[in-house]
Amino acid sequence: MCIRDRCDKEIQKQRLTQDDKKHILQRATFTQTLDDLRECDFIIEAIVENLETKEHVFKYLDKILPRHSIISSNTSSISITKLAACTSRPSQVVGMHFMNPVPVMKLVEIVKGLQTSLDTLNPVSYTHLTLPTIYSVQISVVAVSLKKKNIDHI
Repeated sequence: MCIRDRCDKEIQKQRLTQDDKKHILQRATFTQTLDDLRECDFIIEAIVENLETKEHVFKYLDKILPRHSIISSNTSSISITKLAACTSRPSQVVGMHFMNPVPVMKLVEIVKGLQTSLDTLNPVSYTHLTLPTIYSVQISVVAVSLKKKNIDHI
């Protein structure tokens, strides 16, 4: 289900207004290529639960993202440590499992890999509270552009 459809469903349930939908869509940029994520500071991967597929995406993101970027996975069944091992930044890989249904449940499980650093965990703890600019690749990878000043004010 696309973001527009989800917003419409939430409007029907009176959980969102048309104005909310407008603001959500203004903050979203849609793309079909991972290359458009080159300048993102934070990635939430949410693709199919297949280790090889996730490893392929993590390796590619690791090559194109800035060195400071954090890569997270929404996996519920694959080891974060295994995913981190296919990158050159295992200390900056973390799990973020959003509980379903996401619009209703205000709970995100944060999963630390064996090498996930505290410097990675601290901003991740607050990221789900406010996602200033969201990019989506076929609604399967969400990348957040968080400037340092935004993290300080969350």
